Amino acid sequence: MADPEIEIGGSIDQFGLNDDESVWEVAIAQEFPLTHRLARERDLSAADLALAQAEVRMKEWEFAAIVRRDAIDALAIKTKADLQEQLRAGAEEVASAIKQAFQAAEASQLDVTDSELELRSQIDESRRLRAQEIEANGKLRSHMSLPPDATVNMAGRLGISSRFVPITITDEVLSRRPDLQLHMLKEGRAEAAIALAKSQRWQDVAVKLFMEREAGVDEPDGLERNTFLGIGLSFQLPLRTPVDRLTAEPRGELAMAKATTAALAAQIRNEIATANQIAAERHRIWQQASGETLQLARRHVSEVNEAWQIGKVDFFRLRQAQERALNLEKIAVESLRDFHQARAELQFAAALP
Repeated sequence: MADPEIEIGGSIDQFGLNDDESVWEVAIAQEFPLTHRLARERDLSAADLALAQAEVRMKEWEFAAIVRRDAIDALAIKTKADLQEQLRAGAEEVASAIKQAFQAAEASQLDVTDSELELRSQIDESRRLRAQEIEANGKLRSHMSLPPDATVNMAGRLGISSRFVPITITDEVLSRRPDLQLHMLKEGRAEAAIALAKSQRWQDVAVKLFMEREAGVDEPDGLERNTFLGIGLSFQLPLRTPVDRLTAEPRGELAMAKATTAALAAQIRNEIATANQIAAERHRIWQQASGETLQLARRHVSEVNEAWQIGKVDFFRLRQAQERALNLEKIAVESLRDFHQARAELQFAAALP
Protein backbone atom coordinates (compact mmCIF):
# COMPACT_ATOMS: atom_id res chain seq x y z
CA MET A 1 0.00 0.00 0.00
CA ALA A 2 0.96 3.64 -0.29
CA ASP A 3 2.67 5.20 2.71
CA PRO A 4 0.28 6.80 5.21
CA GLU A 5 -0.01 10.55 5.41
CA ILE A 6 0.04 12.73 8.52
CA GLU A 7 -2.01 15.90 8.41
CA ILE A 8 -1.57 18.80 10.84
CA GLY A 9 -3.79 21.83 10.71
CA GLY A 10 -4.98 24.71 12.88
CA SER A 11 -6.93 27.94 12.88
CA ILE A 12 -7.30 30.94 15.21
CA ASP A 13 -9.63 33.96 15.34
CA GLN A 14 -6.90 36.53 15.95
CA PHE A 15 -7.87 38.41 12.81
CA GLY A 16 -11.57 38.09 13.56
CA LEU A 17 -13.33 38.60 16.89
CA ASN A 18 -10.09 37.80 18.70
CA ASP A 19 -11.85 35.81 21.43
CA ASP A 20 -8.91 33.37 21.68
CA GLU A 21 -10.93 30.73 19.86
CA SER A 22 -8.85 28.11 18.02
CA VAL A 23 -9.04 24.67 16.39
CA TRP A 24 -6.04 22.31 16.11
CA GLU A 25 -6.15 18.99 14.31
CA VAL A 26 -3.84 15.99 13.82
CA ALA A 27 -4.86 13.23 11.40
CA ILE A 28 -3.46 10.03 9.88
CA ALA A 29 -4.79 9.05 6.45
CA GLN A 30 -4.23 5.69 4.75
CA GLU A 31 -5.39 4.57 1.30
CA PHE A 32 -6.88 1.09 0.92
CA PRO A 33 -7.59 -0.65 -2.41
CA LEU A 34 -11.10 -1.90 -3.06
CA THR A 35 -9.80 -4.69 -5.35
CA HIS A 36 -6.91 -7.23 -5.41
CA ARG A 37 -4.58 -4.58 -6.84
CA LEU A 38 -1.74 -5.31 -4.40
CA ALA A 39 -1.73 -9.00 -5.28
CA ARG A 40 -1.76 -8.17 -8.99
CA GLU A 41 1.16 -5.76 -8.47
CA ARG A 42 3.12 -8.56 -6.78
CA ASP A 43 2.33 -10.83 -9.73
CA LEU A 44 3.64 -8.18 -12.13
CA SER A 45 6.82 -7.72 -10.06
CA ALA A 46 7.38 -11.49 -10.11
CA ALA A 47 6.96 -11.46 -13.90
CA ASP A 48 9.51 -8.64 -14.21
CA LEU A 49 11.98 -10.60 -12.07
CA ALA A 50 11.47 -13.71 -14.20
CA LEU A 51 12.10 -11.62 -17.32
CA ALA A 52 15.35 -10.28 -15.88
CA GLN A 53 16.50 -13.80 -15.03
CA ALA A 54 15.59 -14.96 -18.54
CA GLU A 55 17.64 -12.14 -20.05
CA VAL A 56 20.64 -13.30 -18.02
CA ARG A 57 20.14 -16.91 -19.19
CA MET A 58 19.93 -15.72 -22.81
CA LYS A 59 23.21 -13.78 -22.49
CA GLU A 60 24.87 -16.82 -20.91
CA TRP A 61 23.60 -19.01 -23.77
CA GLU A 62 24.91 -16.58 -26.39
CA PHE A 63 28.25 -16.14 -24.60
CA ALA A 64 28.71 -19.91 -24.21
CA ALA A 65 28.29 -20.28 -27.98
CA ILE A 66 30.98 -17.66 -28.60
CA VAL A 67 33.40 -19.44 -26.26
CA ARG A 68 32.61 -22.80 -27.87
CA ARG A 69 33.35 -21.47 -31.37
CA ASP A 70 36.62 -19.86 -30.27
CA ALA A 71 37.66 -23.03 -28.43
CA ILE A 72 37.07 -25.08 -31.59
CA ASP A 73 39.19 -22.65 -33.59
CA ALA A 74 41.93 -22.81 -30.93
CA LEU A 75 41.99 -26.60 -31.02
CA ALA A 76 42.08 -26.61 -34.84
CA ILE A 77 45.02 -24.19 -34.84
CA LYS A 78 46.77 -26.30 -32.21
CA THR A 79 46.29 -29.42 -34.35
CA LYS A 80 47.66 -27.69 -37.47
CA ALA A 81 50.60 -26.32 -35.48
CA ASP A 82 51.42 -29.82 -34.21
CA LEU A 83 51.30 -31.16 -37.78
CA GLN A 84 53.50 -28.33 -38.97
CA GLU A 85 55.95 -29.04 -36.15
CA GLN A 86 56.22 -32.63 -37.33
CA LEU A 87 56.95 -31.43 -40.86
CA ARG A 88 59.54 -28.95 -39.54
CA ALA A 89 61.24 -31.70 -37.60
CA GLY A 90 61.26 -33.85 -40.74
CA ALA A 91 62.71 -30.99 -42.80
CA GLU A 92 65.40 -30.47 -40.17
CA GLU A 93 66.28 -34.15 -40.27
CA VAL A 94 66.41 -34.10 -44.07
CA ALA A 95 68.60 -30.96 -44.11
CA SER A 96 71.02 -32.56 -41.64
CA ALA A 97 71.19 -35.75 -43.71
CA ILE A 98 71.86 -33.80 -46.94
CA LYS A 99 74.68 -31.87 -45.24
CA GLN A 100 76.28 -35.15 -44.23
CA ALA A 101 75.83 -36.47 -47.76
CA PHE A 102 77.42 -33.31 -49.16
CA GLN A 103 80.43 -33.73 -46.90
CA ALA A 104 80.75 -37.28 -48.19
CA ALA A 105 80.47 -35.99 -51.78
CA GLU A 106 77.16 -37.82 -52.22
CA ALA A 107 75.01 -34.64 -52.63
CA SER A 108 75.45 -31.31 -54.36
CA GLN A 109 75.56 -27.80 -52.94
CA LEU A 110 72.27 -27.18 -54.73
CA ASP A 111 70.67 -29.95 -52.65
CA VAL A 112 72.06 -28.41 -49.46
CA THR A 113 70.72 -24.94 -50.33
CA ASP A 114 67.35 -26.37 -51.35
CA SER A 115 67.01 -28.30 -48.09
CA GLU A 116 67.97 -25.25 -46.00
CA LEU A 117 65.42 -23.09 -47.80
CA GLU A 118 62.77 -25.73 -47.22
CA LEU A 119 63.69 -25.92 -43.52
CA ARG A 120 63.45 -22.13 -43.12
CA SER A 121 60.12 -22.14 -44.91
CA GLN A 122 58.77 -24.76 -42.49
CA ILE A 123 60.14 -22.84 -39.51
CA ASP A 124 58.39 -19.65 -40.69
CA GLU A 125 55.12 -21.54 -41.13
CA SER A 126 55.47 -23.02 -37.63
CA ARG A 127 55.99 -19.55 -36.18
CA ARG A 128 52.95 -18.23 -38.03
CA LEU A 129 50.76 -20.98 -36.60
CA ARG A 130 52.16 -20.46 -33.11
CA ALA A 131 51.27 -16.78 -33.43
CA GLN A 132 47.72 -17.81 -34.30
CA GLU A 133 47.72 -20.03 -31.20
CA ILE A 134 48.71 -17.02 -29.07
CA GLU A 135 45.89 -14.98 -30.61
CA ALA A 136 43.34 -17.74 -29.96
CA ASN A 137 44.65 -18.11 -26.42
CA GLY A 138 44.22 -14.38 -25.89
CA LYS A 139 40.59 -14.53 -27.01
CA LEU A 140 39.77 -17.33 -24.59
CA ARG A 141 41.66 -15.57 -21.80
CA SER A 142 39.60 -12.45 -22.43
CA HIS A 143 36.35 -14.43 -22.41
CA MET A 144 37.19 -15.87 -19.00
CA SER A 145 38.46 -12.55 -17.60
CA LEU A 146 41.86 -14.05 -16.81
CA PRO A 147 44.92 -11.85 -16.19
CA PRO A 148 47.22 -11.13 -19.16
CA ASP A 149 49.96 -13.46 -17.86
CA ALA A 150 47.59 -16.43 -17.60
CA THR A 151 47.65 -19.25 -20.14
CA VAL A 152 44.65 -21.21 -21.34
CA ASN A 153 45.75 -24.79 -21.85
CA MET A 154 43.69 -26.60 -24.49
CA ALA A 155 43.87 -30.29 -23.71
CA GLY A 156 43.13 -33.01 -26.23
CA ARG A 157 42.13 -32.70 -29.87
CA LEU A 158 38.99 -32.15 -31.87
CA GLY A 159 36.86 -35.25 -31.48
CA ILE A 160 35.92 -37.38 -34.45
CA SER A 161 32.72 -39.30 -35.04
CA SER A 162 31.99 -42.05 -37.50
CA ARG A 163 28.44 -40.84 -38.01
CA PHE A 164 26.34 -37.74 -37.44
CA VAL A 165 22.99 -37.89 -35.65
CA PRO A 166 20.69 -34.93 -36.43
CA ILE A 167 18.54 -33.31 -33.75
CA THR A 168 14.83 -33.92 -34.06
CA ILE A 169 12.76 -30.75 -33.82
CA THR A 170 10.23 -31.19 -31.00
CA ASP A 171 8.33 -28.91 -28.66
CA GLU A 172 10.75 -29.95 -25.91
CA VAL A 173 13.70 -28.78 -28.01
CA LEU A 174 11.97 -25.47 -28.74
CA SER A 175 11.20 -24.95 -25.05
CA ARG A 176 14.94 -25.04 -24.26
CA ARG A 177 15.66 -21.92 -26.28
CA PRO A 178 16.31 -19.03 -23.84
CA ASP A 179 15.13 -16.42 -26.37
CA LEU A 180 11.83 -18.25 -26.83
CA GLN A 181 11.49 -18.59 -23.06
CA LEU A 182 12.04 -14.84 -22.81
CA HIS A 183 9.25 -14.08 -25.27
CA MET A 184 6.91 -16.54 -23.55
CA LEU A 185 7.62 -14.77 -20.27
CA LYS A 186 6.76 -11.50 -22.00
CA GLU A 187 3.35 -13.02 -22.72
CA GLY A 188 2.99 -13.84 -19.03
CA ARG A 189 4.11 -10.35 -18.12
CA ALA A 190 1.48 -8.83 -20.46
CA GLU A 191 -1.21 -11.04 -18.93
CA ALA A 192 -0.16 -9.89 -15.45
CA ALA A 193 -0.32 -6.29 -16.65
CA ILE A 194 -3.87 -6.86 -17.93
CA ALA A 195 -4.90 -8.33 -14.57
CA LEU A 196 -3.36 -5.36 -12.78
CA ALA A 197 -5.12 -2.90 -15.09
CA LYS A 198 -8.47 -4.58 -14.37
CA SER A 199 -7.82 -4.30 -10.63
CA GLN A 200 -7.34 -0.54 -11.04
CA ARG A 201 -10.89 0.03 -12.27
CA TRP A 202 -11.86 1.15 -8.74
CA GLN A 203 -9.96 3.98 -7.12
CA ASP A 204 -8.42 3.49 -3.68
CA VAL A 205 -10.39 4.73 -0.69
CA ALA A 206 -8.58 6.85 1.92
CA VAL A 207 -9.50 6.32 5.58
CA LYS A 208 -8.60 9.14 7.95
CA LEU A 209 -8.42 9.04 11.74
CA PHE A 210 -8.17 12.43 13.36
CA MET A 211 -8.08 14.19 16.72
CA GLU A 212 -9.28 17.77 17.01
CA ARG A 213 -8.66 20.16 19.89
CA GLU A 214 -11.09 23.09 19.99
CA ALA A 215 -11.23 26.23 22.12
CA GLY A 216 -14.46 28.21 21.68
CA VAL A 217 -16.59 30.79 23.45
CA ASP A 218 -19.82 29.38 24.84
CA GLU A 219 -22.01 32.07 26.45
CA PRO A 220 -22.55 32.57 29.28
CA ASP A 221 -19.66 30.30 30.41
CA GLY A 222 -16.97 31.95 28.33
CA LEU A 223 -14.05 30.21 26.65
CA GLU A 224 -14.23 26.40 26.82
CA ARG A 225 -11.96 23.70 25.49
CA ASN A 226 -13.02 20.38 23.97
CA THR A 227 -11.40 17.39 22.21
CA PHE A 228 -12.91 15.42 19.32
CA LEU A 229 -11.91 12.03 17.86
CA GLY A 230 -13.24 11.11 14.44
CA ILE A 231 -12.99 9.06 11.30
CA GLY A 232 -13.41 10.11 7.69
CA LEU A 233 -13.46 8.65 4.19
CA SER A 234 -12.33 10.23 0.93
CA PHE A 235 -12.83 9.06 -2.66
CA GLN A 236 -11.16 10.06 -5.90
CA LEU A 237 -13.50 10.91 -8.75
CA PRO A 238 -14.39 9.27 -10.97
CA LEU A 239 -14.51 6.34 -8.58
CA ARG A 240 -14.62 3.77 -11.38
CA THR A 241 -12.70 3.78 -14.70
CA PRO A 242 -13.86 1.68 -17.72
CA VAL A 243 -11.84 -1.57 -17.95
CA ASP A 244 -11.40 -1.34 -21.73
CA ARG A 245 -9.63 1.97 -21.38
CA LEU A 246 -7.26 0.59 -18.73
CA THR A 247 -6.43 -2.66 -20.55
CA ALA A 248 -6.00 -1.29 -24.09
CA GLU A 249 -2.20 -0.95 -23.89
CA PRO A 250 -1.40 -4.26 -22.11
CA ARG A 251 -3.77 -6.12 -24.47
CA GLY A 252 -1.78 -4.71 -27.38
CA GLU A 253 1.45 -5.84 -25.71
CA LEU A 254 0.03 -9.33 -25.23
CA ALA A 255 -1.00 -9.60 -28.87
CA MET A 256 2.45 -8.43 -29.98
CA ALA A 257 4.17 -10.90 -27.60
CA LYS A 258 2.11 -13.83 -28.87
CA ALA A 259 2.76 -12.93 -32.51
CA THR A 260 6.50 -12.56 -31.83
CA THR A 261 6.64 -15.88 -29.97
CA ALA A 262 4.92 -17.70 -32.83
CA ALA A 263 7.24 -16.10 -35.40
CA LEU A 264 10.32 -16.91 -33.32
CA ALA A 265 9.21 -20.55 -32.90
CA ALA A 266 8.95 -20.88 -36.68
CA GLN A 267 12.35 -19.24 -37.09
CA ILE A 268 13.93 -21.63 -34.57
CA ARG A 269 12.53 -24.64 -36.42
CA ASN A 270 14.14 -23.37 -39.62
CA GLU A 271 17.43 -22.67 -37.82
CA ILE A 272 17.62 -26.19 -36.42
CA ALA A 273 16.63 -27.77 -39.75
CA THR A 274 19.27 -25.73 -41.61
CA ALA A 275 21.91 -26.45 -38.95
CA ASN A 276 21.14 -30.18 -39.24
CA GLN A 277 21.66 -30.08 -43.01
CA ILE A 278 24.89 -28.08 -42.79
CA ALA A 279 26.35 -30.29 -40.06
CA ALA A 280 25.49 -33.46 -42.02
CA GLU A 281 27.13 -32.06 -45.17
CA ARG A 282 30.24 -30.92 -43.24
CA HIS A 283 30.51 -34.38 -41.70
CA ARG A 284 30.38 -35.97 -45.14
CA ILE A 285 33.08 -33.58 -46.41
CA TRP A 286 35.30 -34.39 -43.43
CA GLN A 287 34.90 -38.13 -44.01
CA GLN A 288 36.02 -37.66 -47.59
CA ALA A 289 38.95 -35.42 -46.61
CA SER A 290 40.18 -37.86 -43.97
CA GLY A 291 39.50 -41.00 -46.02
CA GLU A 292 41.46 -43.09 -48.49
CA THR A 293 43.24 -40.19 -50.22
CA LEU A 294 44.84 -38.98 -46.99
CA GLN A 295 45.81 -42.49 -45.93
CA LEU A 296 47.38 -43.06 -49.34
CA ALA A 297 49.33 -39.79 -49.07
CA ARG A 298 50.68 -40.81 -45.65
CA ARG A 299 51.86 -44.18 -46.96
CA HIS A 300 53.39 -42.47 -49.99
CA VAL A 301 55.47 -40.15 -47.78
CA SER A 302 56.74 -43.12 -45.79
CA GLU A 303 57.66 -45.02 -48.95
CA VAL A 304 59.36 -42.01 -50.59
CA ASN A 305 61.28 -41.28 -47.39
CA GLU A 306 62.60 -44.84 -47.31
CA ALA A 307 63.52 -44.62 -51.00
CA TRP A 308 65.28 -41.26 -50.44
CA GLN A 309 67.36 -42.64 -47.58
CA ILE A 310 68.78 -45.36 -49.82
CA GLY A 311 69.27 -42.94 -52.71
CA LYS A 312 66.56 -44.16 -55.07
CA VAL A 313 64.76 -40.76 -55.29
CA ASP A 314 65.99 -37.18 -54.96
CA PHE A 315 65.16 -34.59 -52.33
CA PHE A 316 62.72 -32.80 -54.61
CA ARG A 317 60.56 -35.93 -54.82
CA LEU A 318 60.55 -36.29 -51.04
CA ARG A 319 59.61 -32.65 -50.48
CA GLN A 320 56.82 -32.91 -53.04
CA ALA A 321 55.38 -35.96 -51.28
CA GLN A 322 55.61 -34.26 -47.88
CA GLU A 323 53.94 -31.06 -49.10
CA ARG A 324 51.14 -33.00 -50.74
CA ALA A 325 50.52 -34.99 -47.56
CA LEU A 326 50.67 -31.87 -45.39
CA ASN A 327 48.15 -30.07 -47.57
CA LEU A 328 45.80 -33.03 -47.31
CA GLU A 329 46.32 -33.14 -43.54
CA LYS A 330 45.47 -29.43 -43.29
CA ILE A 331 42.39 -29.91 -45.47
CA ALA A 332 41.29 -32.73 -43.17
CA VAL A 333 41.82 -30.55 -40.08
CA GLU A 334 39.92 -27.66 -41.67
CA SER A 335 37.10 -30.00 -42.62
CA LEU A 336 36.99 -31.37 -39.08
CA ARG A 337 36.97 -27.81 -37.71
CA ASP A 338 34.14 -26.86 -40.09
CA PHE A 339 32.16 -29.89 -38.94
CA HIS A 340 32.65 -29.01 -35.26
CA GLN A 341 31.68 -25.40 -35.93
CA ALA A 342 28.56 -26.58 -37.76
CA ARG A 343 27.73 -28.89 -34.88
CA ALA A 344 28.32 -26.01 -32.45
CA GLU A 345 25.83 -23.92 -34.44
CA LEU A 346 23.38 -26.83 -34.18
CA GLN A 347 23.96 -27.07 -30.45
CA PHE A 348 23.36 -23.34 -30.21
CA ALA A 349 20.18 -23.51 -32.29
CA ALA A 350 18.85 -26.40 -30.18
CA ALA A 351 20.13 -24.81 -26.91
CA LEU A 352 22.02 -27.93 -25.92
CA PRO A 353 24.23 -27.66 -22.83
